[in-house]
Amino acid sequence: MRTVRTIDKQFVAENSLFQRLQRDGRLLLRIASMMLWYFTIGARTRRLYAAKQARKEVFLVDKEL
Repeated sequence: MRTVRTIDKQFVAENSLFQRLQRDGRLLLRIASMMLWYFTIGARTRRLYAAKQARKEVFLVDKEL
């Protein structure tokens, strides 16, 4: 029987303080990278989309980005 992998079991063998801090640090870095993407690449995409929408043109992700 297979078990479901959770965040705790994926990164932490034992629940020591250092291992929990490591897991939390990884999660913090992941969230920070997602926010950076949202504010940089995402902002560019939203500006391009708004410009196309104002001109009543179709925004094609594959061609525009």
